[in-house]
Amino acid sequence: MNVCSVTNPWLSNHQLLHSDAQGVPRCYDLTTRTDLPVRSLEKFTRPDQAMDVEFFSASPRGGWVMSDEGDGEEFRPVNVDGRVAMSSPAFEGSWAFWCAGGHRWLQIYTPKQPRDAGRRAILHDALTPRRRWPEFALPRAMARLDILRVVTPEKIVAWKPEVTLGAAGNARYQRETMAYRLPNTLVRVRRSRVQEISVWSLKHAAPLRHWTVTLPANVGAIAVSPRGDRIAWVLNAPSLSQHGLRLARAALWVSALDGRDLRGLGVVELRADAQYPKMDWSPNGKKLSYVKNDALWVTAVR
Repeated sequence: MNVCSVTNPWLSNHQLLHSDAQGVPRCYDLTTRTDLPVRSLEKFTRPDQAMDVEFFSASPRGGWVMSDEGDGEEFRPVNVDGRVAMSSPAFEGSWAFWCAGGHRWLQIYTPKQPRDAGRRAILHDALTPRRRWPEFALPRAMARLDILRVVTPEKIVAWKPEVTLGAAGNARYQRETMAYRLPNTLVRVRRSRVQEISVWSLKHAAPLRHWTVTLPANVGAIAVSPRGDRIAWVLNAPSLSQHGLRLARAALWVSALDGRDLRGLGVVELRADAQYPKMDWSPNGKKLSYVKNDALWVTAVR
């Protein structure tokens, strides 16, 4: 099934949101194997609504979707039945993360003034949009971390972007998105096998837990399960040539949050110029979805 993927496609444990070439939101059902348009969301993707399906993020329980481009003027959670839509200002450089409950979401941003204010977070509830929720100051130690999953405001899983070596050999922080280009085109960039994972609470200045995880190969992408207890890894695998074409390969692995119970799920063959597949967990944590060569794939997680 050729698709235009969304940021987080899972509407339920067997339904995945995506869009066709015309930008029409659709839902693929794994049980019935049907792919039908989602009429209730079409009105929100019209040009005058400025909601791109590519940046839709479904809540962990599938009742809501939200555009999370991060550089627009507002975040707009939309009920999947199309009856409810509300908006919240999107400050410059802000990002939205759904909490595991499915209707609360955390907005994280960096204030323009004062410069030393650090990042801040506002908790929202899609069910009570007019309620003013408290604003938190993120621990300063989180300033150089990328947030992977917000389970609750008291359980935030973060990842430390590793230092990489560029073509000139100069060290720099790698702060791109998780969809890294394959090393066929970035031969001299080395992404470490060693990753630092930590769990934070907005109420504590130091991490609640911290682990250093060593993987069997260099890491290309990371995805944390909705409950925040497991990690899916995309690792670099040796490339191969087939029928005169050079194919890149990526290995899918899964482990506990601390790196224990590490096991492989399989190897994905990609075009040489493709990106590492971005993975997303199903709400119950039993499946992973990813886009391979413009097609949506799902694999079971033991």
